[in-house]
Amino acid sequence: MRPVADWLVIPGLEEITIEGFKESFRRIVELKEKAGLQAILDNPPDLRKRAELYATKYRNGALGWASNIWHRSEAGTAVVERDEDLRKEHKLLMLRVLEHILVQGPLIKVDGILGKPGTKAALRCRLYCDPQFPDIAYRWAQLAFPGDPSKEPEVELFCIPHYLGNPINPETGDMLKVLRFPNHNYTIVTCSSYQGEVKKGFLSHWILHVYKAGGTGEHAALREFTVKRKDGAEKRIVLCIWGLTGSGKSTHGLYIWEKENAEVYVKKFGINPLDYVKDQELKNDDIVAVFEDRVIGSERGSWTKTENVTPKQVAIWKAAMSPRALHENTEFDENGNPSLAGRLFQYFGMFNRNARSVFFLEDTGYFKGDVESSGPLNMAVFLSPGYFTDYAWVKIADPAFAAKVLADGRTVGHPAQSREAV
Repeated sequence: MRPVADWLVIPGLEEITIEGFKESFRRIVELKEKAGLQAILDNPPDLRKRAELYATKYRNGALGWASNIWHRSEAGTAVVERDEDLRKEHKLLMLRVLEHILVQGPLIKVDGILGKPGTKAALRCRLYCDPQFPDIAYRWAQLAFPGDPSKEPEVELFCIPHYLGNPINPETGDMLKVLRFPNHNYTIVTCSSYQGEVKKGFLSHWILHVYKAGGTGEHAALREFTVKRKDGAEKRIVLCIWGLTGSGKSTHGLYIWEKENAEVYVKKFGINPLDYVKDQELKNDDIVAVFEDRVIGSERGSWTKTENVTPKQVAIWKAAMSPRALHENTEFDENGNPSLAGRLFQYFGMFNRNARSVFFLEDTGYFKGDVESSGPLNMAVFLSPGYFTDYAWVKIADPAFAAKVLADGRTVGHPAQSREAV
């Protein structure tokens, strides 16, 4: 019989460190594999089939899943930069995650890249996901660019969407669900099966990566189009649209002028935008890297709010109604197809509380396969819930800094955030 100490792979509460968490995880994997057990499902080719077991299969061929929480847990998130900042509550959650991984079956591993591959914005990412939530792993795999499993990741995320007796976040008083370690390149997500926790978890690390590469990661959409100028010349517009959650960033960032919605402009303003705009192209709808000479999108797909979307929002509607769309908390109509009307599903007794969809940019009909801009940023739109004059009294002298302050803005939020699940 081997001594018990030889089998201990999880440190005591007081001994846990930020880097030590990853070391303990690797010891757990090694222990299972030495015992002849499978510890990791490495980029499983049957991941979609695993996810389909839990999916609503709409009549149009699309799939949909439910999340236990319908919004991100901002107040349940803690960012820890160094071991000296680790609180007892942080260590307890890290301990519980390791204990669960040791007991649980093989984790699903998915490798992906954020940022256009081959550019300075590219970041190798690796997701370890609880096997009971294959849909989370599958949907994130459709958002990220394909990764190489043989290469070491630059960032890792551990997604264990179970309640683990979570402690209280000492900074906010809310339940602690997410731990982010920016200087150690990993994040832990627990309790919530909301897709946004994984997506935003990786993107938070990507923003830091972009900064180190000489750019700035921005919460903005990217689109391009060519306009006719007064003198008859043409100009290619590289447009970023800034806006936090609930401000309409995706609505405007994925907006396209077509014959049907152009009639509204003719009727109300006497102007047909199609007389002045052509070669419209969507690049990204959420987080982008702005460099001096170009803008680079973070993902190959989109995960966006689809509640209240109508056919007038041409690009989003086409993609959301595609049989390839992957829905979250999205209801069905009387024909069994996805519905964006918000008349059936409820969250805490309220209708239409943040339905979301992962879709391919190709399915918008206005994506040409490249998330990188054709030139430098030359136009910016800021969506702010406050008045732009809010910042006038600050008297910021540097116009670049003033623009940055305006870009950061304030979040509108969405109705689902009015209730916290405890």
